[in-house]
Amino acid sequence: KPGAYENCEKAEEALHESELLKKPDYNRLIIVRIDSSPIGIRWVINKEDEEGNRKLIHFAAKVLNDRQCKYA
Repeated sequence: KPGAYENCEKAEEALHESELLKKPDYNRLIIVRIDSSPIGIRWVINKEDEEGNRKLIHFAAKVLNDRQCKYA
């Protein structure tokens, strides 16, 4: 589990520092995707641009602790 958590943290940092992330435009469609597994959850927030292409606004993930894993 510690390796998975560190990898998620590194991926999130890289995305936040890149030019991939866009500021939200609340006049356009915003898409929230959530995914889970027995050991973690992640969510991605996208928006659609003028051409209908999805652009990343935010990405996050959390590794569940042992107590939380019992409810997954």
